[in-house]
Amino acid sequence: MSDKEKIEKIFDEIFEKIFVTVVNNQVSELQILLEGIKRRKIDIKPIVNIKYDEGMTPLMIAVEKNHIEMVAYLLSQHAYINAQNDEGMTPLMMAVKNQNIDMVAYLLSHDAKIDLENKEGNTAMGIAKNNNSENIVKILKNNNNKGGKNTKSIRKKRKPLTRKIKRKPLTRKIKNPRNKKTRNKKLFM
Repeated sequence: MSDKEKIEKIFDEIFEKIFVTVVNNQVSELQILLEGIKRRKIDIKPIVNIKYDEGMTPLMIAVEKNHIEMVAYLLSQHAYINAQNDEGMTPLMMAVKNQNIDMVAYLLSHDAKIDLENKEGNTAMGIAKNNNSENIVKILKNNNNKGGKNTKSIRKKRKPLTRKIKRKPLTRKIKNPRNKKTRNKKLFM
């Protein structure tokens, strides 16, 4: 067996273990697995966003299985919240389809986009209306931003990404060794 085949076999085993831990909601097992991968200096973003059958990511599987703890952990590990499977469904659309109000609210609080369309041309709102899910429709309407979070309240809280740095002079007493007088010297930091 060549080195390339050995590496492919190891990655296949890792991806299978990730799939099993997500399906079975074994958050601590997934943490151990991903920590081992991080110790090997391997970027885990592509790993937590790997697509399995029908384009399903680990996050989508956790949403379908209603594993909120697993969803929270995957999002903390940079799982892409707006990924689409082969049908164009996002994790938010899956939560709406399953009429899981708590999951819908949680995904919206983590910046899930509501304006993405699946292959049939439906958005999360369209799926909610088709399912007659009045409570979910209200939640989606209250989340009036197409980018996810309600940015009106966030913009007030966020500081600008770039700011001018103002240098404030600091004064410090310095003894002059020649005439032994103390004077203030301005320092810039």
